[in-house]
Amino acid sequence: QAELLFLTGDYETCATKLTEFMRQCPRGLFVNDAIKYTTMITDGRDEMNWSLNRFAAGMVFLRREMRDSALAAFAQLSADSANRLADASQFSIGEVHGSSGAFDNAIDAYRVLITRFPESFMVPRAWARIGEIYADSLGNPAQARAAYQVILSDYKSSPVVEEARRRL
Repeated sequence: QAELLFLTGDYETCATKLTEFMRQCPRGLFVNDAIKYTTMITDGRDEMNWSLNRFAAGMVFLRREMRDSALAAFAQLSADSANRLADASQFSIGEVHGSSGAFDNAIDAYRVLITRFPESFMVPRAWARIGEIYADSLGNPAQARAAYQVILSDYKSSPVVEEARRRL
């Protein structure tokens, strides 16, 4: 429900539903996604909600399997480092590449996020995705282990720590 509200531009109701969800299920499977959306809504608000609307458009393009259009929408947001959704957009670029099997491009996109936005809450998730790609798609357990170790050593309070520990 919350994702549908986000995609249709009802950001206030979306944030309210996500906050209630996190209160009821503080350790559930979808908490990371709820945190991502509430942070994007909080950070991406502006007078016309241009950034949020553009990000939602990228997500709609993905649902319609229009990957090039989605990449263009996310790249437009990511290119402006001052944009408050630039980090989430860069993460989404990695997701698009990863879902289409372009694993090297996905890793590169996540590394750009890590380098350009080192303080972003998305950085531990980027490291987790890098680990997943190396472990599950590229068959490189040493690189996967290195990515998960970064999470455990540098991002101890991140919600992805448990996942990294489990994957190790």
